[in-house]
Amino acid sequence: MRNETLYAVGVSGEDVVGNSGPLSMLACGMPKKLDDFFEVYGKANGPGGGGFCSVSPGLPRSAPGATLLLGVLLAAFGLRRGRNRA
Repeated sequence: MRNETLYAVGVSGEDVVGNSGPLSMLACGMPKKLDDFFEVYGKANGPGGGGFCSVSPGLPRSAPGATLLLGVLLAAFGLRRGRNRA
């Protein structure tokens, strides 16, 4: 891709047996050169970096609660299973 060039992009998925899904609506855009926060921070000798971000954009707000509930259910199932073996 080249900066300052207009592109139209569409995506389509493929399942495990090779069937193609429908093409999405086309999105148009033009990439531009920029310095993001991390580039500017690094050039200014910022002391952080080298790790992984723990936040995933796009997750619903209920995801932490759902994860906690799943953990509790799995723990309860594991305890119940352990009692049946004894």
